[in-house]
Amino acid sequence: MKRAEDGSNNIAFAVCFQCVKTICNIYPNKSLIEEAANALRKYLESFNSNAKYMGIKGLSYIYKQDPKLVENYQLIIVDCLESKD
Repeated sequence: MKRAEDGSNNIAFAVCFQCVKTICNIYPNKSLIEEAANALRKYLESFNSNAKYMGIKGLSYIYKQDPKLVENYQLIIVDCLESKD
């Protein structure tokens, strides 16, 4: 996941998103979920609208496993939702 979170293109975003989805659905592990949430932060703060969407969608998977962890991203999510795009 470290290589994919470079975020320089849509393929990297997609690979990391699938890693997050897998971590949350197949084998939920607290430390892996925290790492996945940290990887999504970069996507939420991106200028790329598709990346922001994938970051929010990824957090929805994390929310199902650990709602408290997503609370840390509340302000970033609001900023994404207030974006013109």
